[in-house]
Amino acid sequence: RYARVYEELLAVPVIKGRKSEKEKFAGGLYTTTVEAFIPSNGRAIQGATSHCLGQNFAKMFKIAFSDESSKEGGGAAAAAGASAAAADAETDAGAEASA
Repeated sequence: RYARVYEELLAVPVIKGRKSEKEKFAGGLYTTTVEAFIPSNGRAIQGATSHCLGQNFAKMFKIAFSDESSKEGGGAAAAAGASAAAADAETDAGAEASA
């Protein structure tokens, strides 16, 4: 969904990807990312990430619920957000271009 926001609303092309085991959110199952390209310096910056946390945090914090049949289970969780670094990099790139 973040790719659509960047591409369709902001007209910024991005590349969708998946973080390595070393780069993913600690304790999560996997992390996906969208990266934007900055033509002025030839670098890419992280635009947004989404983290699939599975049931790891529900188990760790003993969060449970009961379904219709009164069977107890843990909930799955996710976290996502646009990267603040993307806004900073655009400001920095603009400052470099005007200098």
